[in-house]
Formats: sequence, structure tokens, C-alpha cells
Amino acid sequence: MANTFSYNPTVSSQLKQSPRVKKIQFGNGYFQITGDGINSNMETWNLGFIVGDTAKQAIEDFFIAEGGYTYFNWTAPMNGATQKQYICPQWNITPLANNNYNITATFNEFPGLT
Repeated sequence: MANTFSYNPTVSSQLKQSPRVKKIQFGNGYFQITGDGINSNMETWNLGFIVGDTAKQAIEDFFIAEGGYTYFNWTAPMNGATQKQYICPQWNITPLANNNYNITATFNEFPGLT
């Protein structure tokens, strides 16, 4: 059973979608485009968190435990109450004043699970 990431972004969240397509080029400049596979439009979220020491450690421990390849459940800001599966292949932690931290993270939707 997958873990659940329960922190909500506090500074920013950006949804990026780049559908995978296949393009077949024919003569005289004609071409045909189709979706590439059944999960051709997966979500990528760039997230930002401003947190204190305790939350920083909990978020960092979560990301390290998942290792960048293990999927976890998360509810995106625009998905209502619908959880999807994601991986977090990259995150950055920047120390701020007064024992606060800016954490930025990338969540990629994990294909094949519902």
C-alpha cells in the first residue's frame, strides 16, 4: 500500500502537462498525429512550501524514504478530493530566516494505477 503525502503547497503550485504524441510524416508535407499510449497526458506539478524545522524534516524524510521512484498518493490542488499516484524525482531545500525553509519539489504522475 502506498504512503500518502499530506502537506499542501504554501507558496506556489504549477501544473504542467505535455501530452506524448506520435507524428507520422507523409509526402508533400502531410502528417498524422495521434496520442502515444493510453496514459499520454500525465501531470507534472512544481510545488513550493515554506515550512518550519519540524515540517521540513518530515517532508525531507518522506521524499528520501520514497527514493524518487516509489509512488505515493497525493491530492493535487485542482483535483478536488481525488487522489492520484505520483513520484517525486527532485526536490530542493533552501534555508530562510528564523528557522524556516523553502522546499520546492516536482511531482510526476505515476502511470498505470487508479
